[in-house]
Amino acid sequence: MNEPAIFQTRPLRVIEKLMKLILLITGALIVALVTVYVITRYLFAMNFRGFEELCTLIVVWMYFIGPANASREQSHIAADMLGLFVKNPYVYQIFLIIRHAIGVAVVGIMAYLAFDFMYFNIQMGAKSMTHGIPMWCYHSSLFLGMCLMMFYDILHLINDFAVLRQMKRRKEGDGGKEVEA
Repeated sequence: MNEPAIFQTRPLRVIEKLMKLILLITGALIVALVTVYVITRYLFAMNFRGFEELCTLIVVWMYFIGPANASREQSHIAADMLGLFVKNPYVYQIFLIIRHAIGVAVVGIMAYLAFDFMYFNIQMGAKSMTHGIPMWCYHSSLFLGMCLMMFYDILHLINDFAVLRQMKRRKEGDGGKEVEA
């Protein structure tokens, strides 16, 4: 699938690179932490205090930036069987618009709830048990991930409307004949 032109702007490329960098760093940190944990525990019979807490913080960031990246690439898991039943590309494009509009609404609600949760933790001053890491550090990944997913759904929605408009123009230019996309 060709990447829409709307994703070719410099700011969006920077966001994409930052997301991929976060994913790379978090993945490498998890591998490093697990390796250190195994070595200290089984070779030196020492306990790595707070291992679970650090891993959870890193994994949470990976878990919520990953779906945001998948949303950008549209590579997330989807049960899209509509293409099997809808043969008219114009009608299919309308269904894509509806899908992305629903996505924006659902993820928007989730982003609002994630912000509310993060803000609550900031107000309460909640901290993790072992290292005293502020809980908002964990929950901000949820909020950021949801915001990024909503942002990319909005961009895909804008692109879907542009494709629909282009299909409509082509259809009008061909005298109203059905146009294959």
